[in-house]
Amino acid sequence: ITHFEERPSKADSYVINAGIYCFSPTIYSFIGPKDVSLERHVFPRLA
Repeated sequence: ITHFEERPSKADSYVINAGIYCFSPTIYSFIGPKDVSLERHVFPRLA
């Protein structure tokens, strides 16, 4: 991930993200013990 922006107040396009993600096991170091949102908790740490 080089950049991530969660729902900007004004959209620049009509493109959305929808996909399947494949992570290496190191992703678990970015995920806490509670339930998380990839978009709100993990992606910002990876960007």
